[in-house]
Amino acid sequence: MSGNLRKEDLRVVKTYIALTNALIELLNQRNFGKITVNDLCEEALISRAAFYAHFNDKYDLLNYWLGNLFEQIRNTINDETYEPLEELINTFFEMHAKVIRNLLEDANKEIVDIVHLFLYSVIDCCMEELGCERTHHNQTILINFCVGGTMRLITMQAKGRPSDDSMQISNYFYEMMTYLINWDKNQS
Repeated sequence: MSGNLRKEDLRVVKTYIALTNALIELLNQRNFGKITVNDLCEEALISRAAFYAHFNDKYDLLNYWLGNLFEQIRNTINDETYEPLEELINTFFEMHAKVIRNLLEDANKEIVDIVHLFLYSVIDCCMEELGCERTHHNQTILINFCVGGTMRLITMQAKGRPSDDSMQISNYFYEMMTYLINWDKNQS
């Protein structure tokens, strides 16, 4: 019995990996809105039934992928410095510039909400790891402020603006996080 369960678990893991890789590959080629479940299944070499056995739709798959990315970020955060997080963000943007552009280019509300939740989790995790007090009632407002700024910077970079190619999201992210953490500490 446990042997069958283990084989099934391995199949599930392989399916999730194949679908996540298919999503990234397709986002390297075209806008998220133009990707269909059929495209994902074809790229991953799985059936539609297998897709729907694990995900409700392509947004659910996107949410799964960003959830895994968040776990990687959470494991990378160092409570002494932002540098590992900055490096992770820069590396991600360099490796996935087309993916980000194609994800956000004509983003609808559902995509914006998924990315917003992802960024909120990242910023909240940074604050937690850095030992910020979590009792201030304005913390949620400030995290959302940082998320909004970060979303705007990501969208600008994804669309190729500003024209300065040296713009690094992590630099601005660092500045927003520093402001947020200092403000939070000064409220005590």
